[in-house]
Amino acid sequence: MAADGRFCGSCGQAVPGPIVPATGGSSGLSRPVVVGIGLMALVGVGLLLLGILWPRIQVSQAITPTSVLAQIPEKAEATGLPTETAVTVLAEDANSPIATTVVTNSQAPTSTSVHTATRPPTTATLTPSPIPTATPSLTPTAPSTPTPAVDEIVFQSNRDGDFEIYIMHADGSNQRPLTANNTADEYPRVSPDGSRIVFESERDGNPEIYVMDRDGGNQTRLTFDSANDRLPTWSPNGQQITFQSYRTGNSEIYIMDADGSNLRRVTQSNLVEGHTSWSVNNVLVFNASEPNKTYWQIYVMDIDGNNRRRLTNSAIDEWSPEWSPDGRSILYHSEMSSSVNPGIFIMDADGGNQRLLYNSQQYEWGVVWSADGTQILFTMDQPNNTADIYIMNADGSGARRLIERGGYPSWAAPSPPGGSP
Repeated sequence: MAADGRFCGSCGQAVPGPIVPATGGSSGLSRPVVVGIGLMALVGVGLLLLGILWPRIQVSQAITPTSVLAQIPEKAEATGLPTETAVTVLAEDANSPIATTVVTNSQAPTSTSVHTATRPPTTATLTPSPIPTATPSLTPTAPSTPTPAVDEIVFQSNRDGDFEIYIMHADGSNQRPLTANNTADEYPRVSPDGSRIVFESERDGNPEIYVMDRDGGNQTRLTFDSANDRLPTWSPNGQQITFQSYRTGNSEIYIMDADGSNLRRVTQSNLVEGHTSWSVNNVLVFNASEPNKTYWQIYVMDIDGNNRRRLTNSAIDEWSPEWSPDGRSILYHSEMSSSVNPGIFIMDADGGNQRLLYNSQQYEWGVVWSADGTQILFTMDQPNNTADIYIMNADGSGARRLIERGGYPSWAAPSPPGGSP
């Protein structure tokens, strides 16, 4: 380069000495003007090249396979899984989906949910999205509460050759056995909370009182006596059980704790006591027969045996009384309408307002309430010498057959959370 820094206006090379103005040519431009035009041309070419290459540089920077856009807590509502981690990554190929979200949870059963979003074709003006610098904390959701069991009905049936205890949904579906042996298991009664079933069984030689879970598990013998122990029922709080026993040579009513302990005799009379029901007001209703008389009548008494009084007074059989859930009414069977074809009756807690609810051409027995008191279950003999279970409204309307080959039904209310299914 020349010491004075001058260049040739045509070739751009350094030339020695001063630049002499041109004396010929058609441009008529001076050398300084030519130099200025040359510099402007160079700047224009540079700007053109930069405009072409810069978008390509941006695209190559944006489409990076391992770029993490966010970590997003996502709740899988369809499956009820706890809060999960969703990681979104950009696709490597500009023509593939823009992002794929893969949801996994190491604490839950193996499950992967994939959510894919589709993007429009790439253009030269694509601008990379900003990358968040903060990651939200992940807070696991609380586990869902187990769904309580549905209303069900427990009953006895001899469909397999001997009497066993069965359970089914309240609509008659999903019938399944709870006991399975070669002896009679009969007269099931479900605890007020729906978790346990008390019943009588001859598996040890004579009728004894047993208890089991609602699913048939933990079958446990509660009474141990050579006399027959039969017709068990629960106290309103599920802590005690009453039953009928011939331990004294006469049929008496006994009470024990739900585990078989603290056994005591309640009645001490010359009456022959039978079927018992325990009200929410801690009053026992039962049927009994006086000596030398053939008719069953209905009585009530306190749970200690005191304050006994008679509710029916007739020369016909009236038996199997059952308190309503609210303690205001008593269901029972009576020959009031026919000595050969007894019907289902109801009366007030004091024995008043006795009236017929239902009677058919067949023999009805084993009447009980639903857990909420809006329906009534009962058993009806059939012409082929079998028995079927029926259901009707609490006013006696809408009677219909629920299932065939069943008897002595008992309503099982939904178990509380954590209880037996």
